[in-house]
Amino acid sequence: LGYWPSYGHLSAGERAAYLAWLTGGRRNPSVPIGYVFLFLYGLERRVLLDILDGNGPKSELPAIRGEMADLLDVYGPASTAFREDGQRFVELIDIVLAQSADRPLPPPPIRPDRYEVPTTLKIELGQRAARGIPIPADLALAWAWYLPENSPRTAATRCAAEFARLWAIRFDADYPGGMTLRPGKARVELTYFAANAGLRTLAGCELDIPDVFIQKVPGRKLVALFEGVTNDLDAYSRWLGRNPDGAGSLASFATLPPELATGPSPALDQLAAWASGRLGKNFAVKIPGTEILGLWHTEPTDRMAKTDAVALAQLLGNLGFGMEPDVRFGGAAIAPGTEAVLFASQPDAPHAATPAYSAAATLVHLAAAVGIADGGVSTPEISHLGEHLKSSLGLSPAEMARLYAHFLWLSATDINLSGLRKRLGTMSQEQRTRIGEVMISVAAADGVISPAEVTMLGKIFRLLGLDPSRVTSHLHATLTGGPPRAATRPVTVRPGGAPDPGAGIPPRPTREGSPPSDAAPRPFTLDRAAIDKKLAETAEVGVLLANLFAEEDVARPPQPRPHNPSSLGSQTGQDTLSSRPSQSQLDSRPAPLPSIAGLDPAHSLFLRAVSKRSAWTRAEFEDLAAEHHLMPDGAIDHLNEAAYDLAGEPVVDGDDDLTVNPYALEALLA
Repeated sequence: LGYWPSYGHLSAGERAAYLAWLTGGRRNPSVPIGYVFLFLYGLERRVLLDILDGNGPKSELPAIRGEMADLLDVYGPASTAFREDGQRFVELIDIVLAQSADRPLPPPPIRPDRYEVPTTLKIELGQRAARGIPIPADLALAWAWYLPENSPRTAATRCAAEFARLWAIRFDADYPGGMTLRPGKARVELTYFAANAGLRTLAGCELDIPDVFIQKVPGRKLVALFEGVTNDLDAYSRWLGRNPDGAGSLASFATLPPELATGPSPALDQLAAWASGRLGKNFAVKIPGTEILGLWHTEPTDRMAKTDAVALAQLLGNLGFGMEPDVRFGGAAIAPGTEAVLFASQPDAPHAATPAYSAAATLVHLAAAVGIADGGVSTPEISHLGEHLKSSLGLSPAEMARLYAHFLWLSATDINLSGLRKRLGTMSQEQRTRIGEVMISVAAADGVISPAEVTMLGKIFRLLGLDPSRVTSHLHATLTGGPPRAATRPVTVRPGGAPDPGAGIPPRPTREGSPPSDAAPRPFTLDRAAIDKKLAETAEVGVLLANLFAEEDVARPPQPRPHNPSSLGSQTGQDTLSSRPSQSQLDSRPAPLPSIAGLDPAHSLFLRAVSKRSAWTRAEFEDLAAEHHLMPDGAIDHLNEAAYDLAGEPVVDGDDDLTVNPYALEALLA
């Protein structure tokens, strides 16, 4: 059949086929689309010439609409022309029904072809504005979708259900109760072009309904909200693009924004129930690596991939749990034969190590190592170490909780001292001395040194091959500010400008050697600038120690000690740092130093160096990594994990020739 078929021009055979289709239920998708158009023409005639002119009952309209909706489902996907004409006809029926029953119009469907704004959308928006009824989230989403200044990206269509859920959450947060609009002077125009060429066209019929769809201010707000939802779903959309059958899996939830990352999902509910059941009332419990792998993988595997380890850590964090080791903090991936520590995490836990936490974890790792070398670290020593790190480095409650769990994991694993000593032996005397100096500066940061700390530092010096008898003199020099180290750059004696006003002469003592009676002793306060300076100095040493321990973790996963019980939450001695951190131990502290995209200082500096060029040869990249004291492949993994978190794409890609992804780089440096 040709375009605009007419029953009068059909042959006898075509008329027989058409009548057979009518009596057969009208749902055969293999018939020529012209027969379906013939039926549409008849329905249009019944509505436009009979019902709207008062020659037919409006009670027929719901049945006609239902029939058209079914025909669109069957024939619309294969025929663009029928889909467009049929949708306009259904829209006209909806308008007539809404006007007759004085009821709201349903939000129009989100269609790929956005060039034609549904009149039902304009009418419903205008009627709500005229009556002072707020706009709900679903109607606002349809408005934003059809705005010409909006440019929907793949995330809005590939994951439409998640998009609508996140839109509703964000919209309701911004507009509790809905968005209220003010009616303007413009009016909605109703235009209907009939598919039946023999019927009249309704063109330019102005309705007494304000046209608020064209208002710029609310439109800009909705487009901005639309863009924000799209950006936050980009990572999930890209993941679905690579894993089209993975919707609803645990891995998919790890890429969702926080509002959607907690379900509803049977897989996620199962993970939450498992974590709650294993943890119970303990602060932390030891979990076999095979059990964790069984939760994530349906088939046995040698080691959890780093991307999967990051996804698991993110999911557990969304549910209020943490795990050590955590690859985001430089830990090894879970593998059979290893063990991990599941613990209750604190709210707003960071997703990567801060400089302060890196320094604390380094000292704790060294403490665990010297404990093995010296026959054990006592509970008072570790408890005091934790309190000291909290006060001297300004760790947050979430970082303190992770630090305790980290030591519990270290105390339950076998640190290879022979390998550690061998790698320490490859370091120069200057490097080992710098490590010792940083440990001294951390210990002295709060101005108070206890005998337990002196003992601990002596053990660390012995492991580093340094003279432990020099600990006391180093501590004294650090606390008193001398002797100074040789300067490596020009020293500022006094800034230029106005002369120093000097200091006033103190009042005469009441008796020799004592202050006036009304003078209270000055309390000791932390010098935040000094602490920040020490943290910056620690970055270089942290690189050496991170490589020192990372080689051990990657080359040979820590083997569990068989004598340790499964629950670490109530242990004492070497198996525990503290049975459970007290509230005072988790007090809030000053914010740590900022880093790029949550990376540690070493990788933050390395990222800035990588960003200076768009491409690197493998040899050039390895040289650059060596300059920053980093392993090339490990550095790529660190940078790409951070990039996947923010942009859903790697920032460094390739094998022999490495390219820098500008989109991911922009997201990291933003």
